[in-house]
Amino acid sequence: MLAATEALPMVQESTGGFGQALTRLGIASAIALGAVASGMLLSRSGRRLLGEVWQGRQRTTIEDRVLDALWSDDRVGRRRIDVIELADGSVRLTGAVRDEAEHDRAIEIVKSVRGVHGIDAQIQIVPHQRRSALRHV
Repeated sequence: MLAATEALPMVQESTGGFGQALTRLGIASAIALGAVASGMLLSRSGRRLLGEVWQGRQRTTIEDRVLDALWSDDRVGRRRIDVIELADGSVRLTGAVRDEAEHDRAIEIVKSVRGVHGIDAQIQIVPHQRRSALRHV
């Protein structure tokens, strides 16, 4: 029987999607176990981080800073806003907010992040609809 330290290089050397999926599953499982122990899965940012690990996405330092700043805001942190660093210090924001105030707040937060020099804001404004209004459509 192989020890985990011996099996990992074999999985990493394998070709095709199975080895990569197995590696991602292992990393996501380790993060999930730690997250459950620390209560991180109870937070929105913790669930998003786990999702990004599962998808195999690696964020840059600037992306981390911007997302942490957005997620920590009481209002904008509830919206699904994604950040992609285009070049050194230039970021693109995508996603949706409910109104102009949230849009402006997101831009204000991102401008205050150390290292951000330019913002391409492609955030859509999608007004909130009450569930009762949706049932009558």
